[in-house]
Amino acid sequence: MTTVKNVNGSSRFSAPSGYNSWLEYWEENTGEKASICGASNCSNGDLVGAHVQKANSTDRSYYITPLCRACNQRTDEFNVYWRFCLIYCGGLPVVEVFQNWTNKKAWNQPV
Repeated sequence: MTTVKNVNGSSRFSAPSGYNSWLEYWEENTGEKASICGASNCSNGDLVGAHVQKANSTDRSYYITPLCRACNQRTDEFNVYWRFCLIYCGGLPVVEVFQNWTNKKAWNQPV
């Protein structure tokens, strides 16, 4: 699990060219199909590709993870179970896999 918080005002960010939504972008670049909310203790559908940041971290990067519309409005810190998040830094997307949070492997190559 990873503790995150939603990025306030991130709806102003359009999905990258060639994608209809941030959720589609997440699915295409992880090879996973999101079917339920990634927040722990939530199994809702009606998903979006939510912009989140790691909580309690000096890492200020934005990550994309599937959340239901209700969890995408949360203002507290919460845990997510999804093991794949997309990070975009400096406008260049890269994929980071959270298979094991203490032993993560990141690929610093464009997607």
